[in-house]
Amino acid sequence: MINTIYPQVIEKVLNMCDQYTEGKCDVKKLQEITYWAEQSIVNFEEKDLRNFFMNIEGDIDSVRAMANGIDLGREEIPEIENREEMLKIVHKIKTELINLQ
Repeated sequence: MINTIYPQVIEKVLNMCDQYTEGKCDVKKLQEITYWAEQSIVNFEEKDLRNFFMNIEGDIDSVRAMANGIDLGREEIPEIENREEMLKIVHKIKTELINLQ
């Protein structure tokens, strides 16, 4: 049992982390779910959890910006992804959220 009033949010984020690790979704989807989680947590008692997701979403934004900082000159080139850094963030998410159990 997850020790929060938002167990569905935690479960969805953990599921998306697993999908990312398995290569079933991209970094954009992972960032979208963390932003969704941040916006879903509105109870004041859970402000630390909301802040955690806000910080994670910022971390993902930073990694994406650094990986894509070079102007490639072509819009059709897919986004470059720093998978190693993203896996560190996924580990951080999972460690924090599993500790809520």
